[in-house]
Amino acid sequence: FPDGYAVVPIKRDKEIIDNLTRNKIYIFEDQLDADEFGLMCKNYFEERATISSAMDFWKRYRELVETAINYRGINNMDFTVGNLDMAYNLKRKPMSEIVKRKRK
Repeated sequence: FPDGYAVVPIKRDKEIIDNLTRNKIYIFEDQLDADEFGLMCKNYFEERATISSAMDFWKRYRELVETAINYRGINNMDFTVGNLDMAYNLKRKPMSEIVKRKRK
C-alpha cells in the first residue's frame, strides 16, 4: 500500500466484528474516519514529533477511536455478569444456599 495502510470495507456481521475486536482492530462506521485514523498512525511512526504535535495527535486519536463501533470491546468496557464472573473465576452459588446462609 503506498501509504502503508488500507481502509477495507467489511460486512457488518457479528462474527467478523468479534474477530476484528479480538485482534484489536478498530472498525469505523465512516470511511473518512478510518482513513484519517490510518493516516494519523502512519504519520506518527514516520515523523519526529514535538510535544505540542504529540499532544494534538493523542487528543485526536482518542476522539477517533471513541467513534469506532468496537471501541468498548477492544478497551474491555463491555461488562456483563458472565464476563465478570469469568474474569474473577467466580462460581455462582445456588440461590437456595444463599437463602440458607441469610436465615442462619
